[in-house]
Amino acid sequence: MIISISPSSILAGTTGVALTVTGQNFASGSTVNWNGSPLTTSYTSSTTLTAQVPNLDTANPGSVSITVANSTGTASAAFSFTVTDLPAGVTMVPVAVNDMAWDPVNQQIYLAIPNNATTNANTIQPLNPLTGALGTAVSVGVEPKLLSVSATSKYLYLFDWGIPSQNVLPGLQRLKLPSLASDISIDLGVTKVELAPYYVEDMQSAPDSDATLAVVRYAKASFGIYPVSAGVLIFDNATPRAMGICGDEVTTNCEYPGVPWDKLAWGPDGSQLFGLSTEGTGDLLVASISSAGFGTVTDYYGPDLVSLQFDKTTKYVYDNGMRAVNPANGTVVGTFNTNGLGVPFGSLGTLYVIGQTTSDKATGTYTLQAFNINTFALIGTLHFPILDGLPTKIIHWGPNGLAISTVGYNATYPTYHGAVYLINGGFVTHAGAVEGPVAEGSVGR
Repeated sequence: MIISISPSSILAGTTGVALTVTGQNFASGSTVNWNGSPLTTSYTSSTTLTAQVPNLDTANPGSVSITVANSTGTASAAFSFTVTDLPAGVTMVPVAVNDMAWDPVNQQIYLAIPNNATTNANTIQPLNPLTGALGTAVSVGVEPKLLSVSATSKYLYLFDWGIPSQNVLPGLQRLKLPSLASDISIDLGVTKVELAPYYVEDMQSAPDSDATLAVVRYAKASFGIYPVSAGVLIFDNATPRAMGICGDEVTTNCEYPGVPWDKLAWGPDGSQLFGLSTEGTGDLLVASISSAGFGTVTDYYGPDLVSLQFDKTTKYVYDNGMRAVNPANGTVVGTFNTNGLGVPFGSLGTLYVIGQTTSDKATGTYTLQAFNINTFALIGTLHFPILDGLPTKIIHWGPNGLAISTVGYNATYPTYHGAVYLINGGFVTHAGAVEGPVAEGSVGR
């Protein structure tokens, strides 16, 4: 007898699906059936079975009959499972990624494919967002983690995490675009006492120079040391500028604003860099930049930011859709009644947030909300029946495109799965945003 199934529905095209079937009187020989066909089934207890669904079976929308058969072939009563379709104008590409970055010159989104992906692990793979077609994957380091496209799309900067337990160290490198051919490596250095390698918390290429990259460094606690903030460096090619931001170990040739930097974003040109400290009150840090590196840093205390994005149209910084802050004086100029993963799209006059409404949380579904970026009013919603995994990033591309990445972990069959959702035109344009009904409640992570 089946009592419940988790999940009870998925989007067509979802990969790596594992069903958890709860019921009564299951035995070690019990099998979960998908429309009468047996699935690879694992027995957990007399009340729980898990089964892996082949990707081909999840390709098309429709209703599916789930039953459990014992060793004699006697089947339980059927339980309904739904494979739902995507909203109009949305394309799902079944690939899990650590990061993605838009290349406006070559019209590609570059995907960082993780170490434990089922295909093309440890690669950078181009994605054509207009067609949803994946390009040729290029092998890079181990666990590519962060990506940043340079000012005129000449380079792609890549930080790979490595696997310290296997003596594979992290690395920062630059690839040529659009070939993704190797260019240079950038030395991140090591801690002074333990000689542990530095990692990259965040990195952003400068808006006015292909050769310039700002990097937030830190050392991991897993090396037997406390987490060490190593401040911020600005690299020109592989050479750091003389003046950086102080970290716990840096005491000379640096500007110290009083709090460590966690995230950063360039201003409209290379003369200003914004930082975020997530310790304490989510301070906004505003630094002047010259050829020597960092100049004066102003610490605006109290905006309570948890993320940081700059929009060149409004010239404000945004915090996952929750608030807009004027970096000229550190004041909050407006708040959005939402919480999730957000991206400002100032050229369209809109800010987008992917998250869950109150009713979404009960069903595991998600809603994409559109806000007027100037009035902060909710102007439309687009409902996703379900996402493959949890949203990890949202970016904009082209004149009216969005991309949302999701990642989920299958503990029964240890792999990462996920998808990239592409939304183009329609809802993303300002006029299209008002087509959806306004959702109730706020969204949250």
